[in-house]
Amino acid sequence: MKRPSRLRSAQATGLAGTTLMAVGGALAGASAPAGSSSSWWWEVPAIPVEPAAHPVVATTAFYAGLILLTRAWLWLRPFARPDRLHGRAVVATALLWALPLLVGPPLASRDVYSYAALGEVAAAGFDPYEVGPAEVDGLPLDGVDPRWQEAPTPYGPGFVALAEATSPTSDVRWAVAAFRLLALAGLALVALAIPRLARAVGRGPEDALVLILCNPLTMLHLVSGAHNEALMIGLLTLGVAVGGTGEVSRSRAVAGAALCGLAATIKAPALLGIVFVAWIWAARGDRIVERALRFAIVVAVGLSTLTVVSAATGYGWGWLSTVATAGTVRAYLSVTTGIGVVVHAVGDLVGVGTQLDRTVDVVNDLGLVIAAVIAAALLARATRLGVEALGLTMLVVALLGPSMQPWYLLWGAGLLAAARSGEANRLLVGSSVVLAFGVLPSGPDLGEVLIGHGAALVLAIAALAPLTIPFRRRAELVEDPGPARPSGTSVIVPTRHEAGNVAELGTRLRSTLEGRRAEIIFVDDSDDETPELIAEVARGGGVPVRLLHRAQGERFGGLGGAVTDGFAAASYRTAVVIDGDLQHPPELVTDLVDVAEATAAAVVVGSRFAAGGDHGLRGHRALVSRLSGSAARFLFPRRVGPVSDPMSGCFAVRLDRIDADRLRPNGFKILLELLASHDLPTAEVPLRFGERRAGRSKVSLTEGARFAGQLVDLRVAALGPWSVRAGPPARTDAVAMSSA
Repeated sequence: MKRPSRLRSAQATGLAGTTLMAVGGALAGASAPAGSSSSWWWEVPAIPVEPAAHPVVATTAFYAGLILLTRAWLWLRPFARPDRLHGRAVVATALLWALPLLVGPPLASRDVYSYAALGEVAAAGFDPYEVGPAEVDGLPLDGVDPRWQEAPTPYGPGFVALAEATSPTSDVRWAVAAFRLLALAGLALVALAIPRLARAVGRGPEDALVLILCNPLTMLHLVSGAHNEALMIGLLTLGVAVGGTGEVSRSRAVAGAALCGLAATIKAPALLGIVFVAWIWAARGDRIVERALRFAIVVAVGLSTLTVVSAATGYGWGWLSTVATAGTVRAYLSVTTGIGVVVHAVGDLVGVGTQLDRTVDVVNDLGLVIAAVIAAALLARATRLGVEALGLTMLVVALLGPSMQPWYLLWGAGLLAAARSGEANRLLVGSSVVLAFGVLPSGPDLGEVLIGHGAALVLAIAALAPLTIPFRRRAELVEDPGPARPSGTSVIVPTRHEAGNVAELGTRLRSTLEGRRAEIIFVDDSDDETPELIAEVARGGGVPVRLLHRAQGERFGGLGGAVTDGFAAASYRTAVVIDGDLQHPPELVTDLVDVAEATAAAVVVGSRFAAGGDHGLRGHRALVSRLSGSAARFLFPRRVGPVSDPMSGCFAVRLDRIDADRLRPNGFKILLELLASHDLPTAEVPLRFGERRAGRSKVSLTEGARFAGQLVDLRVAALGPWSVRAGPPARTDAVAMSSA
């Protein structure tokens, strides 16, 4: 009963978020003040922007909604597994969240008004690749960004034809509705293609569907903003799914190339999909000549699709000359444009005079050359990397192109999400969140209005205010602990590349647990021979040893996720977590269990800083460890404060006293997550931290950054309305490799 409730909670929170975004964005200037005779609740916005309410209040409402939407999206991701969340539920959730945005004004961008003007230019008989909307007499330019009023279109002939089809309407808002329907059609193609892409690499599609369909960037820019990326991405993803995965036949390769060709008639970057499909089909050939012929045939099919569409629309190949038009409009997110501006500024400082436009153009061209080299290197490895190669290529082209926009991240997001689900997509998730908050609800013009009101500081405080409002405290007791477990001990050992340690560790644990009701569960994330060596340990007899091996796409949450998967697989009431590197003495397990049974403690921590313990660290590592623990105790003085070593990886926990669904593991510090999300009595046992016997430490700067983010996330989650937290789904497929 908990899972449907959790899903409904996320759905309601996301719906509240998109509703606030639509209303707040409209009041902040995405809609002009409503006319008395209009049957619509929003009007085409004015230029310059005219907020209908105080800009600080309206903008704060928009960002509060975006915060709720983002949190709801992050809640869903850990449940995106076949045993927790069906693909149909993901699609239904995305549609529910999209409803307020579909009936509200376009947010964060005016591009859809440029699309409508493009259709009018084409319908009037002008060549949109030669003239801009401002050059057509009598053409209404309401809402069109001034930067695009005189520029020819950079889009393909297929999209121009679709834009022209919307021109008969006399109201721009009907055209907006039509472009949104096209965007929904593109997203429907994505939803159709992702399951095939995911299953081709042995993964379930649920995580990828959540990542792309429910993404705040998708809601804000593809649904509300109706950007034509949605249609391009849909056709491209479907083309790759048909022609670039599984047992590719000639007919499938041809069909895939044709779909990618159609995608390129929307926006030119989809041309890369033709090359990818051709390369995958060519790799099936036995000889070089055969491979070259296959590659040429598939590329020819894709280009023929372009040719047919170009001829049918009457524009021929002249549209290719305007592909670079988007680069003439300076984008604040463009990496190469930013570098060009910096180079120009440095040149002025040192007395080397340069023209800004010329400098930026040179750096942009250099960026495209670098992108081409990287793209060639990735596509050359497509047979090994699969669709991940194309996904990365699309992101590289977007990042190093002359015009980078937040929604360009979605060019390769669907492909990457399907190819490498789980923790591997963490950077993609984080980038989506950052870019979603990198826009103003009615475009950059609103920034001048906010500055004019002297509201920069007030806006920042107002936007953060909802994060600090205390809501109803969560129940501290577990209402539904699930099936009762018998008394006993489940020792959970998360391992990754510990081949040199597991044999000794298994022997010492069995010796320590002899005569007790116990089991040992290795939760392994290794890509080496560690699982095979654990199997040998299991065959040794004595205390049962069980192996839960997580494949690459299943490694949610790193070490913390491995521990929570171990909790779900545990047979007994008390679980003891111990590292697989022998730095935690296995003989400490019984001490932890004895204290847990003799006291009321729900968590017993093996502490390096308790009396009689030894942290075994020297220099800066000791300092970092102490500072990290102090930071955790400072942020959670009541729950974590009494524990001298909240960063420990060795502890015992009563599984009937915790709610695993509150946990959202992220890296090494699962004990901190456990303590911060529950109010539990604790006890400590001194731990003498040993030296690593074999293998390498997994601690890195990345883990340090992840820990800092985890602290912030835990603190914010405990204060805000999103305090109900979703954890990774329970794993029940642990394999008993040896029994008592």
